[in-house]
Amino acid sequence: MKPVVHLRVALAGRYVGELVMAPRRGLFFAYAPAWLADGFALSPLNMRFDAAPQISRACMAHSPIRSPMAGACC
Repeated sequence: MKPVVHLRVALAGRYVGELVMAPRRGLFFAYAPAWLADGFALSPLNMRFDAAPQISRACMAHSPIRSPMAGACC
């Protein structure tokens, strides 16, 4: 079994959220509650601005755009 990899995302020293790579499940991002309280959407056209984990579009099988990490997570 491959391990799940977690990466803390920060901007200017503030914790924004967490990026999680789960083998055979995908690459997910979730905003931190404190960032949701007074931060902003990192990608307003592509990501919801809420606490729910969201899968990377690059990891979705039907996506024509593939990220460099897509092969590792999908």
